[in-house]
Amino acid sequence: MKLDDMRISTRLVLGFGVLGLLMVFLGGVAQYRVMGMNGLFAQLVNERIPRIVLVNGIKGDVTLIAEAVRNIIMVSDSAEISREGARIEVARKRIDQRLKTLSEQMLEDEGKAILGTVLQTRGVYDPLEAETTTLAADGQVFDAKAMLMDKVRPAQRAYFEALDGLLKDQDRHLAASTAATQSAASGMALVIGGTVAVALVVGC
Repeated sequence: MKLDDMRISTRLVLGFGVLGLLMVFLGGVAQYRVMGMNGLFAQLVNERIPRIVLVNGIKGDVTLIAEAVRNIIMVSDSAEISREGARIEVARKRIDQRLKTLSEQMLEDEGKAILGTVLQTRGVYDPLEAETTTLAADGQVFDAKAMLMDKVRPAQRAYFEALDGLLKDQDRHLAASTAATQSAASGMALVIGGTVAVALVVGC
């Protein structure tokens, strides 16, 4: 039987049947794309961006500690020295928590290796910073200044370089995840456009 010989009702049933099958297929493809986008978006929100925030927070606290040490060297008032010392302790605890969180979240081998470098440089910096703070608080300002310039500054520079390396690594992962999310969104647009086009063709 030729298509032209079919009754209009039969042709409509076949047309809508084909349209229905296509819609189901395209709907499945769209659902798959949406699930992929949700996973990529969750990765951005829950992993990539928070890690960058954590690393920047550590850098901020290292800077705060350096400023507090400098202030302790410069002042002689015991109350002011105590206040700066308290700031240092609070910043250290924040760094401890942030590094713990990063260690728990870091799954990539490269990221783990860079984080290991951060921990290593911190292990060198912290004792030197603590000794300098103690010297300054005890009034041994000359010795504190000498240690600050000769030992603390180079250790701090290495610490920052390691943190910058970790930040660069996480920025790279963030850029890759963002690109993948954008690609998935473009794919969704194609699926939606294809669905509309098929509906129009079959409907005509």
